[in-house]
Amino acid sequence: CDSLRRSPPKDRFDLVIGNPPYGRAKLDAETRERYKRSLYGHANLYGLFTDLALRHTKPGGVIAYVTPTSFLAGVYFK
Repeated sequence: CDSLRRSPPKDRFDLVIGNPPYGRAKLDAETRERYKRSLYGHANLYGLFTDLALRHTKPGGVIAYVTPTSFLAGVYFK
């Protein structure tokens, strides 16, 4: 998951499409600090990649992701 450790690009995108990885992630302190707004309890990869997509998308842009139902119904993403 090197993408999580890189700085967001200066250019942002109108559209981000993806099928993010799933599962828990063990994060170092620096990465945990970077994504703390998306961490509630454990770190889930698709939540982190959704945060990453938000950082890479222009205001008014669109993110199209394949996600599990827990993204809509889970307590971690309210």
